[in-house]
Amino acid sequence: MNHPDTHMTMDCLANTYSAQGKYAEAEKLFKQCLEKQRLLFGYNNPDTSRTISNLAATYRKQGKLSEIEALMRSTRL
Repeated sequence: MNHPDTHMTMDCLANTYSAQGKYAEAEKLFKQCLEKQRLLFGYNNPDTSRTISNLAATYRKQGKLSEIEALMRSTRL
């Protein structure tokens, strides 16, 4: 699963889950997508940055501020 469109589709599906309140599913898919993007493209890629932002937004919706901080530290943003 190395094509950028695949990662974009994963990110979009995870956003749909998040919008539906299915946060556990969204988090899992965002994390899978982010790991693949990180390995393939690095953190400075726009698609990777979008996924990081979307994962952070999902954490925010749940009040998981410590997870947002950890995410930002781990991605060096």
